[in-house]
Amino acid sequence: YTGAVLALALTLTGCNGGGTPGGNSTSASASQSSLAPIEDGSSSANVSSSSASSSSTSASSSALPEYKPVTSKKPGGQEEAKASAFKAVELLYTVSSDVLNSGDAKNADRLSVAAQQGELTQQKANVEKTLATGATYRGASKVELIDGLAGPSVHADGTLVENASVNLRVCEDNSGVKITGKDGKPVDTGATQRFIVKYAVLWNEDDGVWSVVSSELPPLNGPEETSC
Repeated sequence: YTGAVLALALTLTGCNGGGTPGGNSTSASASQSSLAPIEDGSSSANVSSSSASSSSTSASSSALPEYKPVTSKKPGGQEEAKASAFKAVELLYTVSSDVLNSGDAKNADRLSVAAQQGELTQQKANVEKTLATGATYRGASKVELIDGLAGPSVHADGTLVENASVNLRVCEDNSGVKITGKDGKPVDTGATQRFIVKYAVLWNEDDGVWSVVSSELPPLNGPEETSC
């Protein structure tokens, strides 16, 4: 999800803070958002390691850092896997905020350090569409872990990798984000500042990289809490 979707929704609809983001977002499927095992797509998740992390929310298109993916030799136990998966989600928010602050849609390729599969495709599209509106994005979204559960991922041959698939519920906080429309007027984020997002994260056995592969929002008219 990340602040890219918030920015896109607000700049395209002219939201004045009267509600929260609606509907299920990005490419998440019901099975990926549940706690069922996720099929390992490691053959398509080819992430190259780099040397530096961290970010500056005022980064220019020529000054983005070289991000380092979240890696581990093994998924580890329940808590260790959840911690690694959450670090991958945090990295996704860091890179997304940096790219949006840079104002250069070409930087969207950097998102591959933290996202793969359908999530990468959707995140890149969100960033590119947001910047195409002419909006200016400043600041950074933050994310807080609510809860999560690690389970096995499934290879094509049916073998399992324990705790390589993690489902997380997080609280996205956009209170530190300021969006200015193409007309130069500030866009009021209003009630969309804090809300719950679900993420599915996979550990890639080939290179040990943790990547976000899908995300979704709880239905606003459903039984689940949507604010946090």
